[in-house]
Amino acid sequence: MLHEDFEYEIRNDGTVEITEYWGKEKELVVPGEIDGHPVTTIGWASFAVGSELDLLYEGLSEEMADAAGQGAYRTVVTKVELPDSVTEIADEAFVGCAFQQFVIPESVTCIGSNAFWGCENLAKIRIPEGVLEIKDRTFAWCTALTKAELPDGVTKIGHYAFHGCTSLTAVELPEGMTEIGENAFKYCAALKEIEIPDSVNCIGNRAFRPDVTLVVKPGSYAEGYAKQKGYPYKLKKS
Repeated sequence: MLHEDFEYEIRNDGTVEITEYWGKEKELVVPGEIDGHPVTTIGWASFAVGSELDLLYEGLSEEMADAAGQGAYRTVVTKVELPDSVTEIADEAFVGCAFQQFVIPESVTCIGSNAFWGCENLAKIRIPEGVLEIKDRTFAWCTALTKAELPDGVTKIGHYAFHGCTSLTAVELPEGMTEIGENAFKYCAALKEIEIPDSVNCIGNRAFRPDVTLVVKPGSYAEGYAKQKGYPYKLKKS
């Protein structure tokens, strides 16, 4: 079904999922309601740039190849405003988009893997309080990203979540976080130091560049990780 330039589906629960954008506008506002149904989901690869999907997935499945082919003709959007009704941003939703800023509504509780992969102009992002996990490669290769604000409820950062964010200088990890995935901050060339919450009990291989200084609590899991992996570290002041 089509509403203006948005292709959509009505889900079983009566809510709307945006599945494609076919318009020519580079700055756009997603409607909060279509035909009386609230828009709650930004669907898989719905705004993704086809050429970037192709880079993301070598050896595309037939479904992904079709999406990449269609996305090749899609306008590369520079600004998207989402309504407060949206609760989910699906996998690959905005791959390769050209916006410099993106406001994620406070209503969002789930952001999919690769959702902002390769958004090279995105400079700053704030994650809503309801999001509990930064999934795999969600912000990978956002090379202009300088700061990421994570809410207190986030307990896990997935594999490659911020991989290749070469301009990232600051990220505050909330106390209560328990897991940092492998390569999560690998190739973040501008990130020189990061404080690891005392609650973290699992850090994957090559989570950081080898020259990043880890700030850790004496006797913590993170201190043991730093020693084992050879990372420079310093102890938190009590």
